[in-house]
Amino acid sequence: MGIATVDIVNITDGYPVEDTEVRAISQHTRRGGNAANTLAVLSQLGHQCSWMGAISNDHNHNIVQQDFIRHSINTQHCQLFSGKSTPISYITLNKNNGSRTIVHYRNLPELESAPFTLMNLSDYQWLHFEARNIPETRKMLEFSRANFPNTPISIEIEKNRNEIESLFADTINKHTVYFFSSHFARQNNIDSPQALLNQYQQHLPDNLLICTWGRHGAYAMQNGQLYYTKAYQPAQIVDTIGAGDTFNAGFIHTYLANQDTQHALNIASQIAGKKCGMLGLHNILQH
Repeated sequence: MGIATVDIVNITDGYPVEDTEVRAISQHTRRGGNAANTLAVLSQLGHQCSWMGAISNDHNHNIVQQDFIRHSINTQHCQLFSGKSTPISYITLNKNNGSRTIVHYRNLPELESAPFTLMNLSDYQWLHFEARNIPETRKMLEFSRANFPNTPISIEIEKNRNEIESLFADTINKHTVYFFSSHFARQNNIDSPQALLNQYQQHLPDNLLICTWGRHGAYAMQNGQLYYTKAYQPAQIVDTIGAGDTFNAGFIHTYLANQDTQHALNIASQIAGKKCGMLGLHNILQH
């Protein structure tokens, strides 16, 4: 459950100085969005995947839909809106260090909880949510926990949003994996992954908490025990867009195979490293 976008990626030789004109080395248009990226990687890892999110029937719809088809991702549960536009991310990708700067435009409504609560979730091994439109996300989480308590859930906490703390309430957090970003930590004036995990473990003592920290690796905390994996950097960093989404997919994949937390962290970091050494996400296992 999450977002799908069209990404217009301009690759530049260094980051542009404000109020200047630069020439892009190349340009790529592709499907983006956190949850959609995670599904694209999970599909390549051998899973049957479904995406639920808001989608428009405008001229950019085909870019999104064709990529879902390419990765055999089911979209029958999406919410279609007419008269709106597909969200677009304009991304400047610095070829020298792989950094990406994003300008995002959206006038599409967010996913609502009503259609989600009509679904039979017993068909699914895992449910993954982006923490967006928090009141509606909370309703979906509560429905999942109340009606399908044995289905594992993960939530990506990427950035601060209004009422996001409500996603950590006791009524929804049991047996849930939380993926925190370094961006979220810094927005909350937390300067290390260990500090973030220690802080949120107090609210979520029964949960597995994970925090990625770029080139410094990733950390997890479960039952008070801290885990760590280094970042697996490729010979050359080419494209970091979707690295966090790839990490999430790698962790979910390994955890579903009943591997322990440390092993899942290692595998997730390795696959994310592969992603940083290539453009896009397609054929990620061949790198």
